[in-house]
This record gives sequence, structure tokens and C-alpha cells, in this order.
Amino acid sequence: GWSEIIPKDIVNNNKCICLHPSPLPKYRGGSPIQNQIISGEKIIGPKLPFVKKDEKVANDMLGKPGDYERLILRSDPIPGNAAEAIAKLFEPSDMLCIQPDRYKPTLAFASEWASRPDLSAFQFISHNPLIDHADSRKSENFKSPRYLVHEIDDKEISHEQQLGPALALEKVCPLKMIVNSGGKSLHCWYQWIPGRKEQFRRLSIKLGADPSIYTTPLHLVRLPLGTREPDPERGQPFPAEQPIIFWKD
Repeated sequence: GWSEIIPKDIVNNNKCICLHPSPLPKYRGGSPIQNQIISGEKIIGPKLPFVKKDEKVANDMLGKPGDYERLILRSDPIPGNAAEAIAKLFEPSDMLCIQPDRYKPTLAFASEWASRPDLSAFQFISHNPLIDHADSRKSENFKSPRYLVHEIDDKEISHEQQLGPALALEKVCPLKMIVNSGGKSLHCWYQWIPGRKEQFRRLSIKLGADPSIYTTPLHLVRLPLGTREPDPERGQPFPAEQPIIFWKD
């Protein structure tokens, strides 16, 4: 997507316009024109959302020393493995997409995932359920909202600093879980509250979140208690755990 092509310093230091060729939120995802043609739409209307990080607000809200320790004290007991986490996050009948890498989507019900002994070897999950007969992770297969996820994808901002924006977003939606991606970012999951998505999205981006995470409700995020595969080109020669550092029952 555009957020992987355009350097972050351009997005962060300029007012950027992201052109999506559909009237969002309809036809979200990577094939908006094709899906509008298939649906028989007569008029295709683009959406022009402004994309902008508020540097002053984001810097003011960065986490402070001691935030991590205070967060740990608030945490409920953390699930013991990925299968237990899935069983607690979703209903048994929820259809989920969980992937070993970015290119091999695997769909199954949460009850099936929760019984897989190899689940911790997977890397990614779509953080909301899909329709029961889904055959792919396309946006049109989105079933119902369950969670919102906030992520700051910036290696210059430490994990402790990322906690500041994560805690600020609790004023909009309850914080459910924080997953260490095994790399530079934290993936913070929040309970979906009807009517608050746009407020959450705007504040999240203002505080420095990667805007691409909001292009689809089926965006891939790191599987809690999964395993990040090695990436020597990015300086990560070994597999890395994706631990949960905060959990709320």
C-alpha cells in the first residue's frame, strides 16, 4: 500500500492527500474499482481523506519512564499461549484468518484455531471475524467489528514511548491487550465501542499511528504469542516471540 511506498518523513512533515477510488467506507481494500464494477455501480466516487500526524501532540503524549511498570501492575493474568489467547478473544464460531506469513491466508473457526498445537508458530491474524463462508481476507468478507488496533510503526520511538499514545486512546475505547510485535512496534488492541471508530481512528493517527492499519477492518496484525520469522535484511536474523505485555479480562 501507499504507506509502504511513501517515506514516513514525507507523511509526517507534510499535509498529504490519500486518494482512494471509492466512496469510503464502501469498497475498502485493495480492489475497489474491480469490486464496484462487479457490484454494478454506475458512478465511482473517490474519497480524499487528509493524512496527517500532529507532531506536537504526538511528542507531548509519548510514554514516560515508569509507564511500563504501572501498566504491568494493571494487567490481568496473561494467557499462556496463542491458542488460549484466541479462545479468550473470540467466540468459538468466529471465522478467523491467521497466517504463517503475509502470503498464506488460512481460514478456520476460532474453536479450530484454539485446538491447534502449532498455532504459536504463526505470525499474523486479522483482528476481526469474517463471514462464515469467506474464502479470502477481502474487505467484503468482513462480518462484524470486535476490536480496533493501534500501531506506531516507527523505529525511532521506543516501546516505552509508544505506551503514552496507547494509554491516551483508553479515553475513547477500553484497552484489551498489548502485543510486542517482536520488532519495533507494539500492537494495541481495544474493545470496539459503537459510534467511536472515527474518533478513535483520528486520535490514533494524530498520535503517530500507521494510517494503513485503518484501510480495512481485516488488516493483518501480529498474532498474540505467535512467532515472528527471521528477517536478515532488516537486521533480524533469528525468530522472535510476540509476547503479550498487557491483558484485560
